[in-house]
Amino acid sequence: MKRFTFIQTILLIVAVQACSLDLKPKSSWSDNSYYANENQVIAVLNGGYTRMQEALGGGAIVYGSARSDEYYCSNTSRVEMDNIVNNGITPYNSYASWAAFYRVIQQANLILLHVPEMVEDGRIARQNGNSYLGQAYCMRAFAYFWMVRIWGDCPLKLEASVGSNYAKEMTRTDEGLVRKKIHEDLETAISLLEDNGDRVHFTKTAAWAIEAQLCAWEKDWEGVISANSHILENQDYGLAEFYNQRYTPTMTIDSDFYRYIAGSELVRLFNEGRGKESIFELAYSIDDNSNSNTLYGLVGGNGESLRPNLKNLFSTRRLEGDWRFFLNFYGNNPRWTKYFIGYTTLNTRDVVLLRLADFILLEAEAYIELIHQASAADKGTYLEKAVELVNQIRWRAGGDALLLSASSFDVDDLESLRAVIMNERLMELYGEGYRYFDLIRTGKLIEVMQPVNGQYNWASSVWPVYYTEVLYGAGIEQNQYYR
Repeated sequence: MKRFTFIQTILLIVAVQACSLDLKPKSSWSDNSYYANENQVIAVLNGGYTRMQEALGGGAIVYGSARSDEYYCSNTSRVEMDNIVNNGITPYNSYASWAAFYRVIQQANLILLHVPEMVEDGRIARQNGNSYLGQAYCMRAFAYFWMVRIWGDCPLKLEASVGSNYAKEMTRTDEGLVRKKIHEDLETAISLLEDNGDRVHFTKTAAWAIEAQLCAWEKDWEGVISANSHILENQDYGLAEFYNQRYTPTMTIDSDFYRYIAGSELVRLFNEGRGKESIFELAYSIDDNSNSNTLYGLVGGNGESLRPNLKNLFSTRRLEGDWRFFLNFYGNNPRWTKYFIGYTTLNTRDVVLLRLADFILLEAEAYIELIHQASAADKGTYLEKAVELVNQIRWRAGGDALLLSASSFDVDDLESLRAVIMNERLMELYGEGYRYFDLIRTGKLIEVMQPVNGQYNWASSVWPVYYTEVLYGAGIEQNQYYR
């Protein structure tokens, strides 16, 4: 770490005295309490989902989109966000803290500690116990998958800890070992979970979805296809409706077209949640005293921190007949995003973290990436499969006018084929927390971001570790770029 000034040192001492990595369960039976009944287990599991809201309710956009070319900071008084957007993150940025993720992991670890003994002595039926355990394994895996993409190496905590502060127990674990454990947790979760159409708790399909994303991160394209087979063939999921040939696009906000847009299945997926395309989402409810006002503060209102960028790109696609312009620039207004079209309340919408369109495009990407090792006879087949998958997404966005033809592509021009997939992912998943990670895993980060915010060093692709967590941790070293 660089040397502190005298004032920084004083502020650091004050902050350290005031802060700790508080891992007391949100719902609130601590590890040394007696888990007497099933309701307590459910409360702790629900506490894990609540902690996930705290980590990813707005964090998915901050970690996965704000550092990319998708947003610009519309309010420079929001210094932390301005620094994130402009590649000026420091270890003092509050989003650099991984504490919220470890609170998720603590809740999961409590379930994994107590439920097996409660099943064995009959306090919980085995089928219910399997569900709680499967959700906990999936919850822990999902938290760690976000963490390795954000920070790289991170402490691997597999046991519940007693007390409010266990930071001194933590040392960073090699990212590869953490990813190995994520695979193991997902495999166990898949063996325990069922599919029941639930969108707001982890299911078997959600576990397969995380596995597919992890395989893509590791460039295991056969693994992507294998995991996706359990998602794309599942009849409980389908693409939400959007394009409708009955309507002609217009820029008049009170037109029948805009009324249709505001009520379409795809818009309702983001504004109401629990649609057929959703695989997993964070659930918010005023009745449960929870809300998603963090999301609104980031991208929703007049004082928001972020506004959608790349409007020119979407305007060009609009002229080609792509309705996703209206999904992301509703009423031609850069303040409006897909999360707040036609809303009736500001703070109760669910936040979708896993949806079917991502996995259709990952499948297409997998076939493109496998072309280079395919036989001459199979190359054409792989290309046709990839184009057919992309066309599912493009038709939903604009009908026949947007469909691609496999015959128009050179099967040996791998870079051009990759660009098709990346552009489609940008258009389809815009502002949902995918873009920055897509740029990293495809090796395009510096090429795309250097002209935007001056990011030139691959070492800056990970985040710094928050300064108090470096100070507390017995073996926590700062990421190299931020020392």
